[in-house]
Amino acid sequence: MTRLPRQSSATPWHAVVVLAAGVVVVTCGGATIHQPHRPQEPRATASPAVSARGPAAPVESAAEVPAPPGPRVRSKLRLDNFFADLRSLPSSARHVRILWYGDSHSAADFWPDAVRKPLQERFGNGGPGFVHVGLKRYRHAGIRSSIEGTWSSQPKAPSYVRRQLDGAFGLGGIRTVVSGSDAVATLKLASAAAPGGSVWRLYYRLPSEASGFTFKLGNSERETVNAKTRKPASPDEVLELRRETTGDTQMVLGAQSGSVELLGAIIEAKRPGVVLDTLGINGARIGTPLSWEETHWQSLAKARNPALAVLAYGTNEVGENIPPEKYGPQFEQMVARLRMANPRISCLLIGPTDRADREWRTKPRVVEIDRVQRSTAEKLGCGYFSAFDAMGGKGGIKRWADEQPPHAARDRVHLLPRGYARLGKAIADAILADFEAVQASVP
Repeated sequence: MTRLPRQSSATPWHAVVVLAAGVVVVTCGGATIHQPHRPQEPRATASPAVSARGPAAPVESAAEVPAPPGPRVRSKLRLDNFFADLRSLPSSARHVRILWYGDSHSAADFWPDAVRKPLQERFGNGGPGFVHVGLKRYRHAGIRSSIEGTWSSQPKAPSYVRRQLDGAFGLGGIRTVVSGSDAVATLKLASAAAPGGSVWRLYYRLPSEASGFTFKLGNSERETVNAKTRKPASPDEVLELRRETTGDTQMVLGAQSGSVELLGAIIEAKRPGVVLDTLGINGARIGTPLSWEETHWQSLAKARNPALAVLAYGTNEVGENIPPEKYGPQFEQMVARLRMANPRISCLLIGPTDRADREWRTKPRVVEIDRVQRSTAEKLGCGYFSAFDAMGGKGGIKRWADEQPPHAARDRVHLLPRGYARLGKAIADAILADFEAVQASVP
C-alpha cells in the first residue's frame, strides 16, 4: 500500500474529427502535423522511485533498460524520446505510457482509442490504463463500467478553470464519492483488453475513521478496506490498493461505512506495451487541469512515468471571449508541469476541430486559436496536429455532417464515433510512419 498526501488549499461524447481527403499529415506548412525545430533532448535514465510523497513508480524503470542506438534522423513530429521508448519494446520490462488530456472530444474514449489500438497492435498491448470508478454515464473502450445505488462526483463543475474544494481530484480531475450501503461499482475488462494477466491499482481516500469499503477482484476473496486496516496518516492521504490477476476479470467495489473518495483506477497488462490514459473532461479548457492542486496531481503523474503527453483542447475556447493569445501561456504552464513529471517527456498539442455558427459558417476564433496553439507548440518543442486542417479547413464541420454516412453531429460542434475513428487513425498513421522513418535510420 502506497500513501499519497493530499494538499488543501460539457460537452457530449459524440465530438469527433475526420480527415478530409488529400490532407498531408506529416509535413510542415499547412499540413496536419506541425514539426518545430528544436534540439533533441538527451536520453536520461530515471530512478524507479518517484517521490516520498507519491505512489512508488512501477518496477519497470528506464534505468533497467539499455538505451537503444540513436537514430541518424530526428522525428518530424518532435517525438524523439517517445520513439526511443517505443524502440525498447517488447524486450523492455516496462510500459510506454501516454497521458491524453482534453475536452469532450476525448472524454468518451472514441478518439484516444483510435490512436491507442494501432500503437498497441504495433508495439504491444499494455492494457486500458486509467479509468474512473463509480462515475455515471461513463464510457471507456477497455472496460465495461456499471454502478448501483447512491454515488456522487466532485467537483460539481469538473470543467471549471478555477480551484474548487481542495483541488485534489486524482489524475483525471474527477473523484467519485461513495456513501450509503447500497452503492456498488463494477469494472469488467473488455475481451483481450489486458492479455497475459493484469495489475490493478485503485486510488482512494478515507476521510473519516468510519470510512470503509469492500473490494473483490476476480475469484479472490472479498476484502474489507477501512481506516483501521489501512491506517492513513491523515484524512487527506491518498492510498493505493494494488492487486494482480490472470485473464479477463472484473472488480467489484461496495460501500461499507462512512464516506469514501475514489480517485480512479489504473489497469495494466503484466506484459510490457503501450498504455494510453484517457483523461478528457466534458467542457474542459486548457485552464481546467491548471486549476487542480499541483502537488497532488504531480505525484500521481510522476508515478505514471509518461513518455508522451497529448493536450487536445481548443473547441470550448472557441466559445469564449478571451483573447486567443491568452491561451499560449496556459499551454506553456501545463507543459512545464508535465515536464516536472518526466523531464524527457514528448508532447503533442491537438488544436480545435471546426466549429460553425447557426448558418454553418466556421467561427473565426477556430482559425485564431489554431494559429495560437500551433505557434505555442513550436515554441515549446512539441508536435502539433491541426484538427481544423484535417477536416479540410473552413466549412469542414458542415461537409462532415453532410457526408453519408455522416461523420459530424448536427450541433455544429461535435463529431460522431466514425469521425473520431477516422481522425484517430490519421494521427496513429502519422506517428507510425514517422517512427518507421526514424527507425530505418538507426545503425
